[in-house]
Amino acid sequence: MNPRVPSANQRATEVVKHFAAAIEHLGRALHAVERGDWDRARNHLTRVAERASITDVCLNVGYPDAKATLAAMRERLPKEWADPIAAFLAEGASDV
Repeated sequence: MNPRVPSANQRATEVVKHFAAAIEHLGRALHAVERGDWDRARNHLTRVAERASITDVCLNVGYPDAKATLAAMRERLPKEWADPIAAFLAEGASDV
């Protein structure tokens, strides 16, 4: 069985979707910084890094395994960042 190989158009669509989400989270992070809400800014900057990682995989591989990519990304976070971010995500933050 051959693995699913995306066309150039499908790959571009995935890249644009995740890049747009990264830009949105960057804007939210900057807004949080303006308000002095450093925890929320950190959470959104982490989401930017996650989306950038997924975008990179889309560009180079095709369809990423999003759960595996995010798990690998979050393993690199310091423990003092990981716990608040997990709580932030659990409280129902939108996953654009």
